[in-house]
Amino acid sequence: MKTPIPLKDLLRLYNVEKLPVTEIAARFKMTRQGIYQVLWRHKIRARPRIYRRRPPENRTTPEELHDLYWKQGLSLGKIGERFGVSATTIWAEMIRHGVPRRPKGTNVYPSPKYNLDSLAIGEQLLIDENPVERFNLQISLYTQAKKLGIRIAIRNLNDRMFTVTRLERMSIEKITKMHGSGMSIRKIAAAYSSSRQTISKMLKRYQCEKKSE
Repeated sequence: MKTPIPLKDLLRLYNVEKLPVTEIAARFKMTRQGIYQVLWRHKIRARPRIYRRRPPENRTTPEELHDLYWKQGLSLGKIGERFGVSATTIWAEMIRHGVPRRPKGTNVYPSPKYNLDSLAIGEQLLIDENPVERFNLQISLYTQAKKLGIRIAIRNLNDRMFTVTRLERMSIEKITKMHGSGMSIRKIAAAYSSSRQTISKMLKRYQCEKKSE
C-alpha cells in the first residue's frame, strides 16, 4: 500500500523535529490513527509518551529516573509532576529503561542517611549503594544494630540494592513458652526470622541452665 505522505518527510517531522502526532496529522490532513498506521507499517518505533510532552533538551534518561526513584525515594506521582505527565507514563518509561520497581512496603533512605533506632519492628529499609561500598555498609549496619541492642536481617536484591528489616528480639522465656505449647522449632524460627539451629541451641542452653540450678 502506498504511503499517503512521503516517508522521508514523516521521519523528519517525527524523529528529527519531534513534532506531536496531532500536528503531523493536521499538516497532511490525516488522523492520528492514520499516522500511527504509517509508522507501524514501516516498522518505525513509536516515541514514549513522555517524549511527546517534553522538549528535546528536557527529556528524561534512565540514570535520571533511577536517581529520582531509588536514591531520592520519590513516588511515581511526584516524578510525573516534575515532567508534567502521569504516574502511569513514568512507570511505562521505567519499564522501557529497565528501572525496577521498589518492593511494596519499603522506604528508601539515600545512603548513608539511615537510622536503625527509628525503625519499628517489622519495618523495612531499602538502601541503594555502590557495589564497592555495599559490603562495608552492611557490616556497619550490623555493628550499629549490635550497639543498639536490636536485631536486623539484611537481604540482597541485586548488586546495588538490599533491604534491612528490624526483627523482634528473641526472648528465651517466650521461645520456651511457645515450644511448650506445642509449636515446632521450625515455626518458632520462622516467627523470629531465625534458623532452626539457633532456636534449638537456645532451648538446649536454657534446659542445661535449668538443670544446673
